[in-house]
Amino acid sequence: MSPEVICQWLLDHDFNMDRINPFGVAHIFRRSGLRIDVLATDHAGPRTPRTTIPPARTVEVPGGRKAVSGLTAARVTIEGLSGDVPVPDWVGALILKARAATVLPDPEEKHLTDFALLLGLPVDARRFAETLTSRERRQLQRAIDRIHD
Repeated sequence: MSPEVICQWLLDHDFNMDRINPFGVAHIFRRSGLRIDVLATDHAGPRTPRTTIPPARTVEVPGGRKAVSGLTAARVTIEGLSGDVPVPDWVGALILKARAATVLPDPEEKHLTDFALLLGLPVDARRFAETLTSRERRQLQRAIDRIHD
């Protein structure tokens, strides 16, 4: 499903899109204290649709490809409207936050805090460790090193 279809659905359901920034990017939608970011996976290629609501576009999220490789569905109900929202599994979320905390040109401390919170969750990390590439292990280590700085 293209970002434009998703964004149009959000508008149709009373979400408001944040202003388009000077670079033509607008991917954040809000309603009643809820925030939804519509993002593209990294390394998706030049033909991958990135338009949100024309003329705006979304951005690639570092680690996005890993995150969508292990999606699970979370049942969400907001103001009587229910649906399944795809969310990354624990290791996908961990990679996303590690990349956001160490790769983005202007990382927010929130990403590092989220990363630390994810590390503290009671999961079987050994099961997920078997799925990590050496590059992903280095990314995680960089984020852990940032926590200690």
